[in-house]
Amino acid sequence: MFTRTLAVLRKETREILRDPYTLGIALVLPLVLLVLLGYAINTDIKNIDLVVLDLDRTPASREYARAFVNSGYFRWAGAVDDYDAIGARLDGDEAEAALVIPPGFGEALSAGRAAQAQTLLDGSYTPFAQVASAYVDAINAAYAGPPKAVNPSPRNSPATYARRWCAFCSASAAHRLVKFSVNVSTLPQSSPGSKPA
Repeated sequence: MFTRTLAVLRKETREILRDPYTLGIALVLPLVLLVLLGYAINTDIKNIDLVVLDLDRTPASREYARAFVNSGYFRWAGAVDDYDAIGARLDGDEAEAALVIPPGFGEALSAGRAAQAQTLLDGSYTPFAQVASAYVDAINAAYAGPPKAVNPSPRNSPATYARRWCAFCSASAAHRLVKFSVNVSTLPQSSPGSKPA
């Protein structure tokens, strides 16, 4: 068996040495492709259109929303006044993500309690939603340390939050649950500018 392999190896070596052009293609072309595709393929998603529903309207909530825009991954697409406007923007492809800051966000941070925020992502293309969700987690980690789990009970699962969100929408918004990826983040008890209690 080994002698057959050696014979084929000798034959192929002679063929390659007779034709240096083939040797050049066999060695150089993969290196060129490696360099070109290494720079051409980029999985970063930038300029994700973000709308913000700021129900808190405090400096802390504005600073948190600004952290998303300043990250370079999200682009400000405007402020909205209610969940129906979020749904309309996401359905109309005017936005790809929405940030909801609930009332009491700034008060909770300044009192040293955990504060929650919600992001709604366009989930029609799953890889996009996964990358955008990872960006949200990274922004939360940079803003106030690693995000903590909300509550592992089934009552607080993302699907439950999606149903709660839909309960605040119009009845015709039920079809949007398939499209949206819901992420509820709990920020730790201290923000970058505050001192822990």
